[in-house]
Amino acid sequence: MKLLIVDDDPLFLEFLCGIVQKLGHSNIETAESGEAALEKIAASPETFDCILLDIQMPGMDGIELCRRVRSVPRYASVPIVMITALAEKSYVDSAFEAGANDYVNKPIDMIEVKARLGMVQRIHYERAQSGVLMQQLSDTEKELGRNIEFASSDIFSDPELGLLPYTSFENYLLRLGNLRLLSSSVCALAVTNADILFASLPRVDFVDAMSEVGKQVNDTLSHTSRFVSYAGRGTFCVLLPRLAVFEKDAIEAQLNDELHAAFARMGFDAAFGPRVAFGPTHGFNPFAFKNPTETLETAIAELHAEKVTFAA
Repeated sequence: MKLLIVDDDPLFLEFLCGIVQKLGHSNIETAESGEAALEKIAASPETFDCILLDIQMPGMDGIELCRRVRSVPRYASVPIVMITALAEKSYVDSAFEAGANDYVNKPIDMIEVKARLGMVQRIHYERAQSGVLMQQLSDTEKELGRNIEFASSDIFSDPELGLLPYTSFENYLLRLGNLRLLSSSVCALAVTNADILFASLPRVDFVDAMSEVGKQVNDTLSHTSRFVSYAGRGTFCVLLPRLAVFEKDAIEAQLNDELHAAFARMGFDAAFGPRVAFGPTHGFNPFAFKNPTETLETAIAELHAEKVTFAA
């Protein structure tokens, strides 16, 4: 993989490069500022496969750099791993909102870096399998139609709107401390006719439909939710404050009304547009020695077990 590492401390850059090289990666470039990183990105004919950014740098900080990198079309979905000191964890939410996929703590631990780069390699594999790199959507519609599967989760995201890629959503949960997990809950919702939409629409139109649903979900829950993510199979996961007032039936009705209006404007037949249904809300218990992603999987499984349907 071709890596770009950005940090304003040259000694730390040398140290981190040494660790990455020991892990078997030799194609590494470095930059000591956000501006220098953007210059390297613009000058490189080959896209970097992963970018590691220090959050706290003078001038342009890592969060702003992450946001600017994401605005470059060919870097819309390239994995970005933030580097942060423990005292900077208040910045982590902003980093994910700017488009980061994960983060590592200072002082750097080789095992942690290995795990994060392993995540990067897994993202590359999953995207290669699905063939849905976002910057190729408009140019490879026919190929995309063959490669997207109903279970594919990595088909769209917009971190600035709170729509995280599913891998980033899982990483965010895994990296939350116990207190923040205790104050959080997760709810899954399904597009109940997603299988019909998938079978009937061109694949790019299906992606657009699910993306629009995600935006409507985020807008409807904007005062409640922290992040929303698409998990595949027409399923979305919503991270909520544990004590949030969440009137599921009322929100579900409001969301379906808004979806009906939005998809009518898009030319969908009223009987054919997406309809959504919420599953139960699940709280996290970090003291039960349970991986938070297991709670996420439980929420999704229970949602599908209900087999919610709507009357015509």
